[in-house]
Amino acid sequence: MNATQTIDAKLLQKMIVSAALLLDEKKETINELNVFPVPDGDTGTNMSLTMLFAAKEVEEVEHVTIESVGKAFAGGALRGARGNSGVILSQIIRGFVKGLGNNEVLDARTVAKATKLAVATAYKSVMKPKEGTILTVAKEVSNAAVSLYQTALDAQTFLREVINHGYKVLEQTQNMLPVLKEAGVVDAGGAGLMTILEGAARVVLGEVDIEIKRPLDKKPAIAMTKFNTDDIEFAYCTEFIIKRVQSQPYDEDKAKQYLSELGDSIVVVSDDDYVKVHVHTNDPGKALSYALTIGALSNIKIENMKEQHTALLTETERDGIIVVEKKKTKQTKELGFVAVAAGSGFVNILKSLNVDIVVEGGQTMNPSTEDVIEAIYQTNAKQVILMPNNKNIILTANQAAKVVEEEVKVIVLPTKSVVESISAMLVYDGVSTDADIISTQMNEAITQITTGQITIAVRDTTLNGEQIKEGQYLAIMKDKIVAHKTKLEDTFKELLKKLDPNSDVVTIYYGEDIDEKTALRYKKMAIKIFPNAEVELHSGKQPVYYFIVSVE
Repeated sequence: MNATQTIDAKLLQKMIVSAALLLDEKKETINELNVFPVPDGDTGTNMSLTMLFAAKEVEEVEHVTIESVGKAFAGGALRGARGNSGVILSQIIRGFVKGLGNNEVLDARTVAKATKLAVATAYKSVMKPKEGTILTVAKEVSNAAVSLYQTALDAQTFLREVINHGYKVLEQTQNMLPVLKEAGVVDAGGAGLMTILEGAARVVLGEVDIEIKRPLDKKPAIAMTKFNTDDIEFAYCTEFIIKRVQSQPYDEDKAKQYLSELGDSIVVVSDDDYVKVHVHTNDPGKALSYALTIGALSNIKIENMKEQHTALLTETERDGIIVVEKKKTKQTKELGFVAVAAGSGFVNILKSLNVDIVVEGGQTMNPSTEDVIEAIYQTNAKQVILMPNNKNIILTANQAAKVVEEEVKVIVLPTKSVVESISAMLVYDGVSTDADIISTQMNEAITQITTGQITIAVRDTTLNGEQIKEGQYLAIMKDKIVAHKTKLEDTFKELLKKLDPNSDVVTIYYGEDIDEKTALRYKKMAIKIFPNAEVELHSGKQPVYYFIVSVE
């Protein structure tokens, strides 16, 4: 093969890994491009986690062909997708891989044609595509690729010219969306996509040398008919979330190294606030003890795999993508409920209202598609109503629903906050089983409430002519900042004044950083502002938001 003219499967494999590594390196820079200054599942972090998951699958391909690497790439991106940006990226990858086909090598023409399918797939995945976003950058990169492939002298020239054009378009996004122009930034999703393309091109351009690191003792897939519980070396599937304490040291590589000494099947994903860990081990206690040196533990789940050996991993091919999933247990009920939430108080409230499975996640740690798929299967239900409880998780929920649609009927209730899911569950009588009728009733209930939230600004920015400073408290309603103050009490009062004064019920959920005594003081403020309403107070123990207030 002439490396300057074509790309073979092994080179493609290295390009994908290189792309993931560069994106991971630059994710915080991309996060800073986010206009909304709240602590959330930022674009750079979500795209990076999606790519790292996909790259791990690509590294583990044993029989390396364009087709096998592509399937691993698309399947990994689909299951590892987090947040809206991660889901859109997974759809770009899915379309691109379809366009590659089963060629032995790739030339510029094939790559250019594949980008067209990538763009079409991505646009189709978004209900209301908006220009000036990652979609625009992807479209213009594709147009450049189609225009240039016939005249480019070699692969290096082709990639350089396409990427240079992509960065010019990225700069233009600042003028395509008023909110970007006001903040003086380019689109974060588009920046993430260009970082991926740049990282992939570095291998072809000879700027980096990527070593594919496959697991040293990778075992072949276990055939169901020959499965023996004695083959399980590490018995306990251990999962937990760590809320990081900034004063305590944390190094992701060291964490992975320590856990590798305890077992296998290690997955560690982290951001500035949380670390999510999965490990198979014979000593869960050691893993938990180590985690306590990093921060506080939550959502601990330990399963004895020798007792649950019927939940084998299986592979199915859907839309040309290999999807790896747990073989679901027998469906024993008609209807189940899944919700996404952060905070032990909210988890307890949801479970008391008949929610079967609560997926850990929310604003700062968006769950992956795979996390949601697993939760759907864990309900053991024929029908599932799924509540994402965050606008940045709705696409993930829709993607998970599509993956399982042949086995489970899933209705995604487009809830944007955990409070909306509580309101929805309050209308459920506990016995009805028609998911269509129940979801209609729930949607109606959601429209009857208004929600406000208070968090803190994590960066300086300008929105709607307002100068917002890092460290200010922010009151948010309907995705808009309605107040920003230096004192929490002032922000709380401003938020309440923005809510309907004729409300009959005001419900306040206080977060993990607010103690009960302080919360009672804030309840008294609410009673003064709403003298004719019933004011309720609950401990949500949620991160990120000091208070979440709903009125109806």
